[in-house]
Amino acid sequence: MRGALSIAIVLVLARVAVAEEPKPDAPKPTDTTVDTRPVDTKPAPKPAEPKPTEPKPENPFDAYSGANTRARELFDAAKQQLRDGNQAGACTKFGESYKQEEATSTQLNLARCRENEGKHAEAWRMFQDAAERARSSGFEDRAKVALGAATALEERLATVVIRLAAPIAPGTVVTVNDRIVDTAPEVRELVDPGTVLVTAKGPTGVTSTKTFRTFVKTTFKVDVPTLQEREAGRKPAWIALSAVAVVGGAIALGAGSGAVRLVGGAVMAGGVALFLLAPRERTMVVPMLVSNESGTGIALGGRF
Repeated sequence: MRGALSIAIVLVLARVAVAEEPKPDAPKPTDTTVDTRPVDTKPAPKPAEPKPTEPKPENPFDAYSGANTRARELFDAAKQQLRDGNQAGACTKFGESYKQEEATSTQLNLARCRENEGKHAEAWRMFQDAAERARSSGFEDRAKVALGAATALEERLATVVIRLAAPIAPGTVVTVNDRIVDTAPEVRELVDPGTVLVTAKGPTGVTSTKTFRTFVKTTFKVDVPTLQEREAGRKPAWIALSAVAVVGGAIALGAGSGAVRLVGGAVMAGGVALFLLAPRERTMVVPMLVSNESGTGIALGGRF
């Protein structure tokens, strides 16, 4: 009896479970409509292209700017000696290269040699010349480097301003430390601090010269008078001869004899005439005035 009841309960429970089981959803109708709206499809971003590497500018001191084969060989040999630490040998090679061909790159290196030797004024002039030559050839980078080097040297130099009085005789030659400079009413020269010799010589030999001492970042003005020849005093020999004649004639005039007095008067008159007609000396050396326009230091010098 109990077994039949248990079976009936199991059957009831099984039917209830089947009734509560969820039914599957009905399939949705397929949407066959075509979407004609434009699709925004952006292209994938391209990877950034690497920026081209800018070429490193050439060092004007290292890049030979000439075309002469032998000069280039000497230039390269000089650079190698610099790398080996042989400064003097390198400067000699640069000088030989420059004789073969006056390349701006070689001139820059020679200027650096003079700078290292303590010849700052010469180095300044070479850098300035190299800048002008480079600019005239269209190499602004070289000109900029040369001018920068020259400007840096100006802090180590002194300035001499030479003023020639008018009229300036044609053929006048002016030198500063034995180096010929321009002949003009006013010339400015940069010099190494220390002893400076300025000489001005006219076409007939009239000379004006002065030695003085300069100092860093000071300016000295040199005033030179006109170098034309001019008359000075009468020649001493003629003055002495005329004096003897005058004195002798005066003594003769004091004598008692008429004939002697007559001769004495004639000799005395001749002495006076000799003095008046005596040739004059020519002025060949004229003074030069030097003044310190910077207000520092002392200008030392003398007349020669």
